Amino acid sequence: MWRATTTPTKSNIDSYNVAAEEFEPLLAQLKSVINKVEDLEVKLENFKAPFTPGRIPVWTK
Repeated sequence: MWRATTTPTKSNIDSYNVAAEEFEPLLAQLKSVINKVEDLEVKLENFKAPFTPGRIPVWTK
């Protein structure tokens, strides 16, 4: 598909439009979840919670 030299077919355009329409609300949900996780990580740091995988520790000397 990336190397096609012809114009997109109607099916290609329709598929893209459906994907774009369905992706937008999912992206909004994903951003919301990411913000909630970041807020949770701040709370964990404030409570001096032990390290959890995937969480970047705050280092103080």
